[in-house]
Amino acid sequence: MIVANGSVMLCDSYTFGFKWFMQNYECITYLRILKLGRYDVVLGVDWLRKYSSILFDFIKIKISFKKEKKSDKIEKNYG
Repeated sequence: MIVANGSVMLCDSYTFGFKWFMQNYECITYLRILKLGRYDVVLGVDWLRKYSSILFDFIKIKISFKKEKKSDKIEKNYG
């Protein structure tokens, strides 16, 4: 797998049907298991494509998307 800095990481472990929460939003997906340092999960293009169209607001640090015709927002609060 090619990661953000352009290097290649081998992935020989993954899980299907993994349930996780981001704020009050529930996701069920498969995950590739990689040693990423300080990150718990990185959203890849496969996850982003599933919820397309996605609006990123980098000033408010917010992601907006629709799931099953319902609008959801995930926000990161600083302060």
